[in-house]
Order: sequence, then structure tokens, then C-alpha cells
Amino acid sequence: MKTYKQLADELGVSKDKIKYRARKIPSAQRPIVDGVTYLSDEAVATITEAIQGARYGVVGKEVTQHEIYLLLQQVLENQGAIMRRLEALEQTQSNHSLPTQRSSFLARLFNSSEK
Repeated sequence: MKTYKQLADELGVSKDKIKYRARKIPSAQRPIVDGVTYLSDEAVATITEAIQGARYGVVGKEVTQHEIYLLLQQVLENQGAIMRRLEALEQTQSNHSLPTQRSSFLARLFNSSEK
């Protein structure tokens, strides 16, 4: 069991944020002992999950390996599209007798992914 303050300090949030979340917890999980309100271990877990989930934008969602694969596939497709656009730009510049220079960022980004 922990007090609101202890949990707030542990999570790096305000005591008011803990109070707000605790209102949604059944009172049986918020015992009062000698005038001090405590949170049961279950309440601590629920509040911690809610606050950390909100912080990282993944409230109650587990990312599957398939979702990671799909996201990686999108990243690689976008990388290919960027490379095609960069090559088209370089071709256009060479057609107009302009010096071609890749930005060092793009060169490092795409050269490192080819290894």
C-alpha cells in the first residue's frame, strides 16, 4: 500500500493527478488509516498503468509483432519513395548542369541502412 504522495513521487507526477485517477478506483481499494488515505496494491497498479499508458500513448494496447512488421514495412516503403524522389531530383539537377549534392543527413541515413 502507498499514499497518494508516495505514488506521485514515484511516478513523477503531482499528487492531484493521483487524486484524479484515484476517484475512479473503488473506495475499498482506498482505505483510510489514522486519517491518511492509502492506495491498495491493485489500485497502485491500475493508476500506474493509466498514467504511464497516457504518457506513452498506449493506454491498454499491446503492440503485436505483426503490427511492428507492418510499421517497419511502411518505413521501408517510405524510404524507397524518398530515394526515388532524391534520384529524380539529382537527375533533374544534372540535366540543368547544376552541381548535385545530397544532404549529409540523407546520405548517412540511406547509406547506413544499406549495410
